[in-house]
Amino acid sequence: MDVQLSTRTMLELIDLLTTVATSAGIGDDDRYELAFARGQVATRMPAVELLVCAGLLWEASDRLALDPATRAACHRWSIRLAGLIAAAPDRRPLAIAS
Repeated sequence: MDVQLSTRTMLELIDLLTTVATSAGIGDDDRYELAFARGQVATRMPAVELLVCAGLLWEASDRLALDPATRAACHRWSIRLAGLIAAAPDRRPLAIAS
């Protein structure tokens, strides 16, 4: 399932991921994950990639020493991305292999 993002939304998300990745005190592993996620952002994205971005932003807001505005933006975007996934028109239950 793909989720459509507007160009503005895509650019705002890239900007936030860049801001978090360049924050003071961020470790190399976190910087790599954020840079990889930033490289995956496009106007049409697989829902799983949006879910990864949402998770990275939520974790970043809890684990990293971010300024209050960036921390709040991470929470807001994490919730927004989860909402985009939930509202996607082509939602189907996932088959789980046992």
